[in-house]
Amino acid sequence: MGGTQAFGSGVSQPFLTGSLGLTQFGSDVDSELRFSMAGGGGVKLMPLRHLGVRLEGRVYSVFVDGESRGSICTPGTCLIGVSVS
Repeated sequence: MGGTQAFGSGVSQPFLTGSLGLTQFGSDVDSELRFSMAGGGGVKLMPLRHLGVRLEGRVYSVFVDGESRGSICTPGTCLIGVSVS
């Protein structure tokens, strides 16, 4: 389930998009459903009334069980630390 919100009505029309849903991971032996979501945005370029180009970028996320940690450190200072569960 998702949607798109357009802004403007000229030759260049920016928009945002989002969706929520379920993603199925499966194999011959096992399968499972996980919650997923996506978000993105872009621009529609409409030089003619019935001819245009759509440029879009999206980020997809699927929530799974697990844990991960990482960091970027220099001697004496940690710049970035991430812990995801």
